[in-house]
Amino acid sequence: MKIEIELRDETYKKLEQFVIYHNVKRKIIGTDKEETVEDTIKAAIMMYINWLSLVPSPLIEANGLTIHSRIPSIFSSQGKSLKEIHKQTGIPKSTLSGLLHGSIPNLENFIRIWLSLGQPSIHDLLNVELSE
Repeated sequence: MKIEIELRDETYKKLEQFVIYHNVKRKIIGTDKEETVEDTIKAAIMMYINWLSLVPSPLIEANGLTIHSRIPSIFSSQGKSLKEIHKQTGIPKSTLSGLLHGSIPNLENFIRIWLSLGQPSIHDLLNVELSE
């Protein structure tokens, strides 16, 4: 199936620079296969689709302890938009989107979220399970 898309000139130039860089890098390491902007767009779309379908992984899973983030369900229950959460936390929307789909936040983003929620107990943000 063939689909046509329109990109801003700036976006296309960035993609083109990315492809040129990686093609030069491939030649240096001895791989002659050159990629195109189209190849890069196709790969990016597949990565994004795979990312969307990921099942959230636990924050920690070791020694009979499993910890999951409750952050997605907390924000979901508040009914706030991504834009509102971005304004509240200062976290970029693209990063927030991942966090709301189960990605693990880094410490800085975890603290931003914790502060934006009024510094609740850590137990309110995490679901801790002990397996026997």
